[in-house]
Amino acid sequence: MRSSRSHQRIEAAWEQNTRAAYEEAAWAHDALAPAQTTAADAQNKLAEAERRVNNLTARLGRLSVESTHKQAGQAVDNVRSSVTTVLNSYREYANLQMQGAAPGDAAGAASTLDLRRNELEQALEVLRRYV
Repeated sequence: MRSSRSHQRIEAAWEQNTRAAYEEAAWAHDALAPAQTTAADAQNKLAEAERRVNNLTARLGRLSVESTHKQAGQAVDNVRSSVTTVLNSYREYANLQMQGAAPGDAAGAASTLDLRRNELEQALEVLRRYV
């Protein structure tokens, strides 16, 4: 009986922590959309995103290991991989903006970023089933 309650507490804590990580990944999805901005704003947004995503990927790594369900752990891994890919795509896009690239020059990077954000959205939909 006692181990059952302990197991339930572990699962409840995992779900709560995963829900918080889910919300942070959803922030990355929404915040890292391509948008015309100043070089300074792009640099500030990139710095904030790098800090938040680095913290998030560390949290997701722990949650993946702590998962008691194989499919849930895989869903966490997929979000971790996808959010990192979105950050890398955003970094490319932001660097073009910081260099003062013309909007047409950044179109390819924006397109790639949108594609990566769509992949993150799909990974989040799968993770949502577990939280």
